[in-house]
Amino acid sequence: MFTGVGVMVGFLPLHLTALGLSAPVIGALFAGRTALSSMGPPLWGLWADRLGDARLPLVVASSISALAFLPLLWTENPTVTMALMLLQGFGGGALAPLTDSMTLGVLKHAPEKFGRVRMAGTLAFGVGVLGFSLVVTSTGDPALMSRAGSLSVPAIFSTLVLTLIVSLGLPRVERPRLVRMETATTAIRQAPFLLLLLAGAFHWAAHAPVTVMLGLHLRDLGGGPSVVAAALCAQVVTEVAIMYFAPRLLSVMNAPTALVGIFVAGLVRWTANALLTSPVAFAAMQAAHGVTFGLYYVVSVRAVQQAIPEEARSTGQTVFFAVVFGLGGVFGTLLTGEMYEAGKGPLMFAAAAALDVAALVTMLFYSRVVRRRGAP
Repeated sequence: MFTGVGVMVGFLPLHLTALGLSAPVIGALFAGRTALSSMGPPLWGLWADRLGDARLPLVVASSISALAFLPLLWTENPTVTMALMLLQGFGGGALAPLTDSMTLGVLKHAPEKFGRVRMAGTLAFGVGVLGFSLVVTSTGDPALMSRAGSLSVPAIFSTLVLTLIVSLGLPRVERPRLVRMETATTAIRQAPFLLLLLAGAFHWAAHAPVTVMLGLHLRDLGGGPSVVAAALCAQVVTEVAIMYFAPRLLSVMNAPTALVGIFVAGLVRWTANALLTSPVAFAAMQAAHGVTFGLYYVVSVRAVQQAIPEEARSTGQTVFFAVVFGLGGVFGTLLTGEMYEAGKGPLMFAAAAALDVAALVTMLFYSRVVRRRGAP
C-alpha cells in the first residue's frame, strides 16, 4: 500500500500535467480525492467496530481501490482519470486507519511498539520511490525519464493489487464489538479531543506542498527524478529512525508537549523550503519529515487510542483520519494549488508555515481547556 503511495506522491502529478491538467486543477483533484477519503473512513470504521473485526471492511476497501485504478492503465482522458482517482480515494482512504486499528489490537499490551510496526509502511514508501526512480533513470534514456509520470500508473496499480491479496490473508484480531453508538460519540465530542484534531488538521494541511507539488517544485528548481527520489528518501530515513525510537520517546514526553515541538519544527521546515533555491539543499531539508510527520503520526495515534474506548477504536482512528488527513488535506491541497499558481514554491511554502502557526495557536486553546477541566 505505502509503496504505491510513495510513487503516487512523487510522480503521479507529472502524469496529470502531461494530460493537460493545470496546477490548480491537480490541487483540486487531490483535494476531491482527499474529501472522499475523509468521508469514507468513519463509515468503514463504524462497520468494523460493529463487526468486532476489521478484516472484511479492509478487503472490500482494498477491492474498490484496486478496481478503480485499473482503467487508468489505458485511458488518457483527463475527465475519466479524475473520476477514477476520486473513486479510488473512497476505498484507499480506509486502508491505513483500518490497518492501524488492527495493529493496535494485536499490540494490546504494548501499544508503545506501534511506531516500530508502522515503520514497515515508511520503508515500503521509500522502496517504492527509490525503486521506481532507479528503474526510470538507470538506463539514461531521456525518453524513458520523460515518461516517469505515465509509468507511475502501472506501478501504483500493482501495489494496490498486492494490498488486496495481503488483506485476504490477514488473521482475525479479537476485540469487543461496539454495541452502543454513544460509547463512540461521547468520546469523540470531548473538547480537548476536538482541539487536538483541529491542530492536526492545520498541521497536515501544511504538508500539502510536499505531498502534491513536490515533483513540480523540484522541477522548477532544476531537479530531475533522481532529486525527487532523494527528497522522498530523506523523509523516509528520518521517519524510520523516529518510529524505531518511538517507544523511548513516548516514555519521556506527553502528547501536548510533543505536539508543540512538532509544530515548531514544521514552521522551521516550511520557512526553509520557501527560501531554498538549490534542489539538493531542498531535498536534504526534507529530512525534517521524520519529525513533522513521523513523530506526529506516532504521538497522535497513541493519543487517539487513549481517548477512545477499545470497542470504538476503528471509529476513533477513522474519525482522526477523516478530520486530520481528510479535511486538513482538502484544505491544504486546494490552498497549495492556488498558491503555486500565484507565486510558485516560495508562496506555497509560506502559506504552509502560516498553517503551522495556526496549529500552535490551537494548542494554546487546548492547554486552556485542559487546565479548566482539570484533565491530564
